[in-house]
Amino acid sequence: MTGLKDLFTHLITSFWLRPGTVRRVPFGAQRGLRFELRGPLEKRVSIFYKTYEKAVSEWLDHHVQPGMTVYVVGAHVGVHVLGIAKRLGDDGHVVAFEGWPENFTYLKRNIAINPQLDATIEPVAACVTAESGTIQMAQGAADGKHHIANDAKEEHASGSIEVPAVSLDDYYAENGNPPALILVDVEGHEADVLRGATHLIAEQKPMLILEHHGKADTLRKKLKALGYSLTRSPRHLYATPMS
Repeated sequence: MTGLKDLFTHLITSFWLRPGTVRRVPFGAQRGLRFELRGPLEKRVSIFYKTYEKAVSEWLDHHVQPGMTVYVVGAHVGVHVLGIAKRLGDDGHVVAFEGWPENFTYLKRNIAINPQLDATIEPVAACVTAESGTIQMAQGAADGKHHIANDAKEEHASGSIEVPAVSLDDYYAENGNPPALILVDVEGHEADVLRGATHLIAEQKPMLILEHHGKADTLRKKLKALGYSLTRSPRHLYATPMS
């Protein structure tokens, strides 16, 4: 079975999903969306033949409603961004925050090649954290692993870069349009995002999805203190405000 799977993947990536091409997803949560197979997506071709982060996609199917505003924090190259925009319809709004410049470039490209989406998609070239300003990001082992530098060693390591930083409280205060849902995947710094969204969360009580990166207990305590009920999948916490 493994041999047949490997052969299938090889044939697909050699003839249909060749690097440099633009292809439309034929089925699943991202059905009908186009993605450019350059840079980060050259190694993520599985989005074309199986659901990306299935548990998250199923949760989004049940909770995203037309017309919502959704923040995606750690937008990468836009797989969830575009999937959410597809669910939102013509009155929806997605704000997609991505701090790593290469990922942000491909995020904008993937948005541009999907003009059929009626929802407004706003890409923001910034790393979301507890305070606005600038911050040092460290290069991860893969394109989806770039992260806020954890210590001085990472800050000065080869490949680290300084990028704009913004808190969600500051972004919301300046731009309005409160989110009904915030999806967060920032490689272990999810608590920093929550600290920078204290006023927004207290005022608006958006639903939250957080990839917990092994810090589920810490995040669970924080979210319960903020008045949320929780469910969990192996990699994510799903928080809805208690009535």
